[in-house]
Amino acid sequence: MLLAAHALAARPLAASQPRFTILDPLAASLLGVFLFGEHVRTGAAELVGEALELAMVIADATALSRSGLIAGQTRHRSGTCRPGPAC
Repeated sequence: MLLAAHALAARPLAASQPRFTILDPLAASLLGVFLFGEHVRTGAAELVGEALELAMVIADATALSRSGLIAGQTRHRSGTCRPGPAC
């Protein structure tokens, strides 16, 4: 909770949200395994699927965090980015 408060205070929500998207399921999975004794399926097909899903989530969150919308930039009809409100 403390880390979330600091992340939100340091940057806008659009910049902090992708990190929450990645870290929340990871933290929940680790808590489930270590605190509640949950079992993770370790078959080859399951591990490959989980690795692909994790890679997709990280790639999407990275793309969203680098979006021009975070910096307050929008695309004008000519295709150039301008700081300020939407055109």
